[in-house]
Amino acid sequence: MDAKLINTLNCSDWVLGLLYFDTFGLVASCSNGFISIFNNDDTKLLSFKAHLKSINKIRKIDDFKFVSCSNDGTVKLWDLQKITRGDYDPVHTFTNDRNIPFLSIDFKNGLIASGTELKGVDSEIYIWKLDDYTMFKHYTDCHNDDITDLKFHPTVKNLLISGSTDGYVNIYDINIIEEDESLLQTINFDSIHSTGFLSMNRIYTLSHMETFSIHQLHNFQNIDDLNELEPEPLNFNDVRTIWKCDYIVDLYPPNYILLGSNLKNQLKLCSINPKLEDFKMQDYINLPNGHGDDVVRDMVIHNNLIYTAGEDSCIKIWESPVKLLDTKVDFVEEETQAEELPEAESIIEKKEKKDKKKDKKKDKSKKDKKKRFKPY
Repeated sequence: MDAKLINTLNCSDWVLGLLYFDTFGLVASCSNGFISIFNNDDTKLLSFKAHLKSINKIRKIDDFKFVSCSNDGTVKLWDLQKITRGDYDPVHTFTNDRNIPFLSIDFKNGLIASGTELKGVDSEIYIWKLDDYTMFKHYTDCHNDDITDLKFHPTVKNLLISGSTDGYVNIYDINIIEEDESLLQTINFDSIHSTGFLSMNRIYTLSHMETFSIHQLHNFQNIDDLNELEPEPLNFNDVRTIWKCDYIVDLYPPNYILLGSNLKNQLKLCSINPKLEDFKMQDYINLPNGHGDDVVRDMVIHNNLIYTAGEDSCIKIWESPVKLLDTKVDFVEEETQAEELPEAESIIEKKEKKDKKKDKKKDKSKKDKKKRFKPY
């Protein structure tokens, strides 16, 4: 099935991020630091210089606000109500002491998390509170290369996942005070392009080499599970041949993956079933000629229209031949009310007790047992 191209919107540079707001329309972020806003009728409302350097990611906060992170070392909070009145100043600007570029960002439950590029021997994760803009957490020992993706768990509100070009995906309990203790699980994969929660207890990992795997999230409610060996991941290896593409743009909740081929000028929106973990890619919508031989960077679906953006500095709008679900940066299953893990202290205390019991039987130290949770 082919989608119908109904409009092409021109931007000032590579378009790296897209968001859609019902009241205001489409928001696009660009590699030259500009943000453009298009009305619901797809006419450009305004464009302004938001950052000094490339805007790497944007994430929605609510019906009016969003955040952006940039190579200029800042994360900025924006209010579309202010912007459309001609006030282009951010609501707030977050920075870091070393002026490191911010590469990744996410928002959930009143917290903004952003990951940095590598500078020196470490990259860093900052978590700020939205209500008063103060720092909630600062991780400095989490990865030893660029942090390319961050996601909050959609229903367990104190779980955060990070992915890096160092090849590791880390899962943290952000309520635990000590950084070393907050690292609950580590997945050793490849250089991470994208990671997130495919379902309640399943984690997907997508690498820059186009390898793809699904991993089991530990059952942190069951302390016994922390001492069990991790189950083998569902490993798809290099998916370019089996999915017939050159690259994967990303996974888009609730049920889609966007595949691109700049050699064939091809772009395909594929349906997936996250519950069955079915990734055969047999059902797809063809977006004829895509963005030519330029790489596509992002997509959003709204009111059965598909918006794609790429390195040709264009946003293309496609009419779907079938009914689609709107995409959102969240979860692939129906959301439930956010919960928390058990008290952080109780997790640590119970795990220590179990470790001590095993020490007597196997003569292993607790320190040795915790090594498998370390990223490096």
